[in-house]
Formats: sequence, C-alpha cells, structure tokens
Amino acid sequence: MMVQSSFGLNSLLLFLMLMYPLLGLLWHHQYPIYASEVMLLAIAIAAIAGLISLGLGACSPLVAHLALVTLLTLVLLVHVNLLFLSLLVVFFTGLGVSFILGEKFRLVLLAMMAALIAGAWFDSRIDIANASPPLTVSHEGATQGPIIHILLDGFMSPDGLPETDEAQDLRSHTLGFFRDHDFHLFTRAYSHYGSTLDSMTRAFNFRNDSENLFQRSVMLREPMSIPQNAWFNTLGEHGYPVAVYQTESIDFCAPDDVIHCEVFTMPNLKSIRGEVRSIGTRALVLLRTILAQSVLLNGYLQEAVGLGSWGVSAYDRRLLASLARDVQQAPGLAFFAHVLIPHPPLVYSEDCSLDYDSELWQRFTASTGDVGNSDESRRVRYRRYIPQALCALRELELLFAKLREHGIYRQATIVVHGDHGSSAFNYPTIVSNKDKLTYRDLRESYSTLFAIKYPNGDFSINDQVLSLDVLMARALLRITGKSAEELGLEAPADQRPFIYLSGVMPLAKEYVNVFTRNGPDEGEP
Repeated sequence: MMVQSSFGLNSLLLFLMLMYPLLGLLWHHQYPIYASEVMLLAIAIAAIAGLISLGLGACSPLVAHLALVTLLTLVLLVHVNLLFLSLLVVFFTGLGVSFILGEKFRLVLLAMMAALIAGAWFDSRIDIANASPPLTVSHEGATQGPIIHILLDGFMSPDGLPETDEAQDLRSHTLGFFRDHDFHLFTRAYSHYGSTLDSMTRAFNFRNDSENLFQRSVMLREPMSIPQNAWFNTLGEHGYPVAVYQTESIDFCAPDDVIHCEVFTMPNLKSIRGEVRSIGTRALVLLRTILAQSVLLNGYLQEAVGLGSWGVSAYDRRLLASLARDVQQAPGLAFFAHVLIPHPPLVYSEDCSLDYDSELWQRFTASTGDVGNSDESRRVRYRRYIPQALCALRELELLFAKLREHGIYRQATIVVHGDHGSSAFNYPTIVSNKDKLTYRDLRESYSTLFAIKYPNGDFSINDQVLSLDVLMARALLRITGKSAEELGLEAPADQRPFIYLSGVMPLAKEYVNVFTRNGPDEGEP
C-alpha cells in the first residue's frame, strides 16, 4: 500500500511539475488547453511522469529527493529563464530544504507546484484584464494627415542584399514596391548597431554612442525598452501624439507622448492554431516554444536536429490591422508599429501563409559564438528570408490599400525602415571575429531599409551611405518644418561611415563603408 501511495504521489507531483511550463505558456497566450495538440503533450507528460515515478520508487529517499530537486530546477530553468548563478541557488536551496523536511518534502513540493500553477492562471487573468482598449475617436490629434511609422525588423537595404539571382529579384521587387507607392528610397541606409535595442534607441534619439545597451539588458536581466524617445516627444510637441502597436520583445510605449499602446504576445501561438493542420507539428512547435524560453537551453537547441529548428512566428498579422483601423478613426495622430518580420523564425511564405511543410523552414539563427552560418545554411536561410521579406511588403500593400480606400494615403507621411540586416552572416560581427569579417558579413549585420513618403510626394532614389540616426533626424526636420537649432539637434561631428562591433563593453567603433564591393569573395574590410 505504501509503495502504491508513493507511486501515486510521485506521479502527481511529477505531472504538475512538467505541466507547469506548458500551462503557463498556454494561459499567457490564451491558447485553448483542450486543443488536441495540448492533449497529446499532456498524455506524453503523464507517461513520462509515470515512468520517472517508477524509477523513484526503486531509489532511496535521498536519491529520490535529489532527482526531484534536479527536475524542479530544470522546470524553473525553462519557465523562469534561470541563468547559471540563479540555477545553482535554486538547486542547492532545494537540496537543503529537502534535507530539512525529510519525508514531508514531497508534500511541500506538491503544495508549492499547485500554488505556482494557480499563480500562473491568475497572472494570465490580470494580463487579459489589462489589455489596451481600442483607440477612441476623441484622440483626434493634428488636423493634417497622419504620420505612419513602420519598423520592419531585420529588413535589409536594397544595396545590401547578396548578388544572387533570388536576392536581386527581391531588390527589384523592393524598388518597384516603393516606386509604385511614391516613396523616397535610400538604397544604402545602414545602422551603426547590430541589435534592435541599440539601433532603435539611437535612431529615435539621433545619436550614436558606444554603450552596449543590449548586452547590459541581458546581463542585468532588465526588460528591453526605449523610455527616452526624442522622435516621439518631438512629434507630440508638434501636434502628433503617438499610438504604438508592438510585441512583447521591446517596449516602445514608455514616453509620455504615447497616448495609446497595444501589445501583442510573442510568440504568436494563435497563428499555428489557425494555420498548421498537423497535430504533431503543432505539438512540436509548442514544445520547442516552451524550451526556447530558456536562454541557456535555447543555445543548445539551435544546434540540435528537430527541436532546435521549430519556432513560432513573432509577427502577428492583427498588429497592422489594428493600426489600419485606428488610422481611419483618428487620422491626425502619429502611429508607430514594430513589425517582427522578416525577423526569424523564417516560417512565412510569400503570401504570408505559414509554411512548416517545406524542408527549408528551418530557423538558421546565428549563435553567440564565433561562427554564425556555414555557406550552406546561409543559402538555405536566404531561401526562407526572401519569401518572408516579400510577405512584409505584401502586408504593407494591404495597409496602403486601406489608407487609399479611405482617402488618407496621399496626405499621409509614411516612414518605413529596418533596424539591422538579415543576420545571415558567416561570422557574427563581434570583436573576436574582427580579422575574419568580410564586407558581406557587415552588410548582413548593418545594412537596413529606409524609405519615406511625404504628402503628395513622388518616387526618388538616394544611394548615399547614410545611417539611421541621420535619416531620422532629417525626416524630423522635414516633418516639423523646424531647423536643427530650433529642435536642439546637433549634427554628428564625424559623418564618415562606421559601425560598432559587439562582444565588448563599450562597443568597439570601426570606420568602414559596409557597402564596399571588392570581388566575389567580398574580402576583408
């Protein structure tokens, strides 16, 4: 009877421990827990819990407690994203508690897991209750046309694309798209930085210092946000309060001049529910998403066959739909959208349908080590990147069509740009790789899109090598009609092309024109 009781208690405890990350993820994203793929994972977890429980029954209490503490640490590693130091603290604290409590340890652990699961449910209810309401018509803003600002995360500048036939087709399509929509296109725009946080913080504040914001946020485990935003603040001062549409990746909603903020959960789990037919594929994507919550595990999973490749799109197509709805209701505002496409995972086809059936769906994401992509993985990555970039342009086409339908387009000021390149480099742009980097690697990291349409403007092209912070400052001068002195903007003392290599704090400044072409091997800069 004691053996059966021990088996039942262990099985229940292990089941709750293993279900905790899954339930937390599902509740946060409002994903149905009775979905067939969730039931499939629950059955698998129950079987695993039963097998482990059988093994624990044959062990001494000391070994059983050690196994439970180890499993609890791994669960929290995934769900709470423990790093090395906190992982060790949890593990040894758990061992100490188990030693003190003895036979009562499992009951206490069971109560703790029940409390954690209940807490995850209540947290999800709070998230839902705090969801942003739709923008009200009372927010009318300026009487002139709207300012619509779209950040396409990871979209490369036309002249930064490789010289392959497929990439040049994307270049031609990009030029044709912005020509048809009367944009002023900068074909050699670039960012000084290889990360979104560093790039956009500086672009929005018209500066280019060497502080490593991304690395600092990772090390201190701070949320990534842009609380100081001179672009938003100046627009607000000139009659354009800002409405923001973003994901959970980086917070753009902190400035005082943001009057409306809609946040879409990331990853976009609802996309697989509606578009992926295979139950097994949906279950694997959910499992990969759970494991990828851990920074420590994710690095290993990226190298693994199967689980390392499954990723859910960060982009949510409802985001631009919400923006289009609100522009029609309050056309005198400034609207900003952070659109996480063509950002990985590269799972969208050209028509913006999800594609998990092709053998090319893999997410080839550069590691944090010395090597990013092999030549082969880079080719495969581009065969997925290009359709996803075309999907991004298709989404813009739908947005612009709605603006034309409501007579808003001609008078609108529209800014469309990226933040960095595709990251399909052979070597990551870190200081330790300095002697290995080619101009192609630099373009893949730093070249980025920039295009702007002014009211009643015509298409034109500028092929100067210009950085995002300079382009954003020039756009602000044109929009406000003010001088740099009136706005308090200072021109960079040195406007020679340069980039910052990462891997050190502060970032390492290197003077180089990333658009240099010097032969088929691209050569070292």
